Amino acid sequence: MKREGWLFALLGICILEASEFSLGAGVGYQTSPYKDDDSTVLAMPWVNYQGESLYLNGLEAGYKIHQESPLSLTLLVKGRMDGFKRQESGYLEGMNTRKYSLDGGVKGALQTPFGTFEATLSHDLLGVHNGYATELEYRYDYHQNGWGLTPFVGIEYLSKDLSDYYYGVRSSEARAGRDAYTPSGSTNTYLGLSGYYRLGGSWTLFGGGKWLRYGSEIKDSPLIEDSSRLTGVVGINYRF
Repeated sequence: MKREGWLFALLGICILEASEFSLGAGVGYQTSPYKDDDSTVLAMPWVNYQGESLYLNGLEAGYKIHQESPLSLTLLVKGRMDGFKRQESGYLEGMNTRKYSLDGGVKGALQTPFGTFEATLSHDLLGVHNGYATELEYRYDYHQNGWGLTPFVGIEYLSKDLSDYYYGVRSSEARAGRDAYTPSGSTNTYLGLSGYYRLGGSWTLFGGGKWLRYGSEIKDSPLIEDSSRLTGVVGINYRF
């Protein structure tokens, strides 16, 4: 299952101040929850822009329509890079391709002295899975001179249509040892850590990791081998 560019979006690493643009590259790693499917290691480009209202962060772009401390409201679009390609052998043989999609929605953020709380609601824009997702996240940004760390923890709900498209088995795809399966909505939890270290000039090292645990509706799918997914990235960028 090959993916390009999703790792930065999954971690949500943002290391720029306002009105900064950066280019760089990194190496990412992600385990696959699907049976008979390998983990992925790949090199990828890194593009990030942080404006007063507009931002681009990996596969997520947004525009803040309300900014009045401590509250902000953002319209966003982001890539959904779940799924797999049709395979001619192995456990997933006979399964139709589960395509990438583009989700759009709204995100609200509350900044407090104890960290930032975010709530996101998004829906499929391309008619691929026709579902929606909600997410609640807490993060704490810790910055020192030239470096910073951001631990985060969250919970997400994937609707029935979304869960069924990526983790269900249609009756036409059922085989011996792979029963038809239609999951309901799934609640997943995650935690992680991202960080950066500014080198000389305009260069910055960055990295992070995220561990996600699937809810029972996904874990019970005959397609799933691992109940969790691990993602990690490390890279370098140049600020303009």
